[in-house]
This record gives sequence, C-alpha cells and structure tokens, in this order.
Amino acid sequence: MAIGTTSSSPEATSDVDRSTSPFAGPKPVRTTPQADLHVLEIDAWWRAHRDKAPELFEQEIAIAFRTISAAPSSGKRYAHPAAEVRRVLMRSTRNHVYYVERNDHVLVLAVWGAVKGGGPDLANLASSG
Repeated sequence: MAIGTTSSSPEATSDVDRSTSPFAGPKPVRTTPQADLHVLEIDAWWRAHRDKAPELFEQEIAIAFRTISAAPSSGKRYAHPAAEVRRVLMRSTRNHVYYVERNDHVLVLAVWGAVKGGGPDLANLASSG
C-alpha cells in the first residue's frame, strides 16, 4: 500500500514524517535567465535542423525536468567551488541539464551541449535564486 493512503486496518496507516521523507513529493523546477536562453536557443536550432524529430528536444527537456523534480539527487555531481551542482544527461539530444537543489525547489542553471568539450559558465551561481 502507498505511504499516506488511508485504510480501515491499523497496519495500513503510516506515521512517516513527510517533511523528511524521500517520498515527500516532487519539488518545483525553476530556471535562471541563462538556462531559459539556452533552452530557447537549443530548441530553435533543433526544430530548424532536425526535421525527422523537431520536438525531440522539447520532449527530452520535459522528461529531464520531471526527473530532477522527483529525484533531485539523481544527477551526477559536477565540480563547482561554491555549490553542489548536479547534471543529468539528455541522451538523445546530447545535452546536460545543470542544476542545484534548494530547500523548496530545484534551480536549473544551464542546459549545455555534452559534446562541447567544456561546461557552461556558472560563475554567477552565488547570486542565483
């Protein structure tokens, strides 16, 4: 039986504290202006150059956002001196979503091509919400 589901039998109830439970629910995903720009640029390029799958980037970014919302620690750690940055790979479009987990949300910092050879500029991370 799912956690938090009610039932008439006493053994079916749960005393799980949802505030600390890994089953507390998904966190909202927010984006920085830099990440917004990346998404718009990549999506426009994808639609213009991938006529057989013009909506693939849009579909894959939606899946990535749902993944990091539901399981923020699922991404691999990415070296950064000021914060615990993580990234997830969007395999089909070969882009990474770079993000940090905050107390009440997940903040997407950048979406960056995995084949570019280096990561995005995250120097303004300390001022990101």
